[in-house]
Amino acid sequence: MFPLERIATIVNGTLHASSPEQRRLSPSAIRIDSRDIEPGDLFVALPGARTDGRAFVPSAFASGAIAAMLSLAPEADPHGWGVRRPWIEVSDPLQALTALATAWRGELSAAVIAVTGTNGKTTTKDLLAHILSEAGLTHASPGNRNTEIGVPLSVLSTPRDAQYCVFEAAADHPGDLAPLNHILLPHGVVVTGAGRGHLDSFTSIDAVAEEKWQLVRTRPPSSWAIVNGDDDRLRERALASDDPHLITFGIDRHVSGVTGELLTRTPELCLRIDGHDPPVRCPLLGRHNATNLLAAVSAAACLGISWQLIAQQAATFRPPRHRLTLRRGLPWGTLLDDSYNANPDSTLAALDVLEALTSRPSERTVVFGEMHGLGPFAESGHRVIAERLVSLGVSAVAPYGKAAIDAVSARPDLPCLEHEDGLEKLAAVLRAHMIRHPGVLLIKGSHALGLDRLADLLAKELQAVSR
Repeated sequence: MFPLERIATIVNGTLHASSPEQRRLSPSAIRIDSRDIEPGDLFVALPGARTDGRAFVPSAFASGAIAAMLSLAPEADPHGWGVRRPWIEVSDPLQALTALATAWRGELSAAVIAVTGTNGKTTTKDLLAHILSEAGLTHASPGNRNTEIGVPLSVLSTPRDAQYCVFEAAADHPGDLAPLNHILLPHGVVVTGAGRGHLDSFTSIDAVAEEKWQLVRTRPPSSWAIVNGDDDRLRERALASDDPHLITFGIDRHVSGVTGELLTRTPELCLRIDGHDPPVRCPLLGRHNATNLLAAVSAAACLGISWQLIAQQAATFRPPRHRLTLRRGLPWGTLLDDSYNANPDSTLAALDVLEALTSRPSERTVVFGEMHGLGPFAESGHRVIAERLVSLGVSAVAPYGKAAIDAVSARPDLPCLEHEDGLEKLAAVLRAHMIRHPGVLLIKGSHALGLDRLADLLAKELQAVSR
């Protein structure tokens, strides 16, 4: 990383340092959470809705931060921090973080890929990074750092000698994506699809699609874009474009790009792409993940990765935790864990996988968690899932969260598992039910519900059995 004196210049800040040696210190990493500070880090104190990062400067210094970057409140007293460490005074810490990330991006010679989409961003990003990792030093945004804060932090954690970088880019509100493109300056962008997500901020799915398209429209002129041609809204925009570097991919239909033939979707994906043999195999589940696989393969091919290496790496990929993963061998059957997050489209896709894994309704149990971020579409979105549960047929459904409970209650033809509040109590109810009705238990719901903890509680039984 740059020395502090250069960082201060980049962010248009004032460096307060007591010696030339302090001015020349170079941070080992940039952090915004004082709990994550390691010796040698630079702590950026961001203002927040609930807490103010400036309150945690002393704890950051106590954990070994060599410097802090913050806007100084009128009543603040730097001498009260307990130590004399250098600090950079800025007017807006988030703007400063963005400026620093933009400058660091200019130091990188890596091929940078940005991935967006309502569903499948993280899986596609991780799969593409896994493929590229055998071709050269690859950096991927950790977890789902994909926002106006997460993207700069992901860029700033990139090693200078990285050869490939794969970043997520997300939009919570209209206008979010274009500024991320200006930071990333990607060599290529990937759009996995536009669906029913963040509808509390966007007025329609068309508005969501238009925002995703901004990553295509505002990318550097010489870069390429890979877009899901099976998505009606994205396909319409692709057909209307004369962009020579725009490539579509699809399983159902395509415009002029990459075509995949889905051979199997469980217990693993098997996809023949553009007639190549052998087909690509990947330990992911479901048709929607075939779209993610096709997106990652298309991007890797654009980067010149050999077909042999693509197929080799796809076969050894392991999906991110809590994203449609199977845990077999539990005393009562199989856990289909898709608890990380949910919207109507991803929930319908998970139910399709549940159907493919089972042959009878008696083998299907579902934890139907509330789906957040649907705004005025919340009632209809949950109703669609309840209707699909009825048509699918289940031994029982355990609704979690008010909107899910209301949707299930409106369908008396759905067998409902009654349970008290609390994940441990719900886990006990599910265990008892599954012992009587063994099969596959799907857990699906929005991240804020914490259903990943429910999945972990149930998966502990597998660890006990294996011991």
